[in-house]
Amino acid sequence: MKKLVFLFIFSSLFATQTKVGLKAFHLYDSERNRPINMHVWYPINQKTKIPAYLDDLWKPIPEKKDAELLRSCKKYPLILMSHGNGGEKRDRAWLVPHLVSAGYIVASVEHYGDTFDFFSPDLYLSAWLRPADISFSLTYLLEESCFADKLDKERVGFCGYSLGGMTGIWLAGGIPVDLEKLLKRYQFFTGEFPDDVVNNLDYEQSLRSFEDPRIKAYFSMAPFTWGFTNYTIQHIDKPHLIIGVENDQLLPASSHAKYLADTIQNAEYFLLEGKAGHYIFLNEATDLGKMIMDERFYNDHPDVNRAEIHKVLGNLSVEFFDKHLN
Repeated sequence: MKKLVFLFIFSSLFATQTKVGLKAFHLYDSERNRPINMHVWYPINQKTKIPAYLDDLWKPIPEKKDAELLRSCKKYPLILMSHGNGGEKRDRAWLVPHLVSAGYIVASVEHYGDTFDFFSPDLYLSAWLRPADISFSLTYLLEESCFADKLDKERVGFCGYSLGGMTGIWLAGGIPVDLEKLLKRYQFFTGEFPDDVVNNLDYEQSLRSFEDPRIKAYFSMAPFTWGFTNYTIQHIDKPHLIIGVENDQLLPASSHAKYLADTIQNAEYFLLEGKAGHYIFLNEATDLGKMIMDERFYNDHPDVNRAEIHKVLGNLSVEFFDKHLN
């Protein structure tokens, strides 16, 4: 593990104001009987007029639906994104302008049954469905989508947050051999879910390899590492930048982010010090969002500036992917 002890980052105002195109995809994986919704953002002409937005949960980014992709003599690299438990495809959209301004196309996949709009305990606990969602979406983007001939198949990266970080560990070749034991122990002490749901999950699926060699680099924010042991992840050698949070009360950095960075090969570790918490990686909320969502998702300590932290992380992500995908 390499620790990023000191790094000066210029927080570019230009990146956060970059106009982006948006296409919405509604896919269906017939083999798994599973719908997959996805948003794809991409570079556009910066003279494009951006329409006014309708008030939503999150502060908007400057985007225009179905705008024309900016012409390029080179193919575009691709970054896939995976949300956390109960999240959705747009809840880390703050990262998009940073990546798009650097020439990336960004695809954020929504994991059916574990979203803000629809939550199903059996689908949430069957977290092994997530890496297959990503691989299915990647295949579609590279082979069938309107972006297929515009994407560089050799330059694909992944960005995961929380349970999305765990999704990335699967994709990089890890296998959570202790997941069944840990889930059943958790259920015994908490009773959070119906017993029949926990007992009847297809745990054999969790022991499959979901490694996807097409993904070359991983940016992981406060990853969930439950079930993964040293001997099932220490062989991973794809480049990783792992972000831990000093004040993460949900997934303490010492047993999740730092543990992962200490165990896998070719990993860099960046610790967000101070009072920021686990949900610092979500967008800033609108007034409507603050009325609808639990305040833990948007209400930071007075000493924390979420927008500035997002600028730092946005620049870190670009620096990391530029290094390992170019």
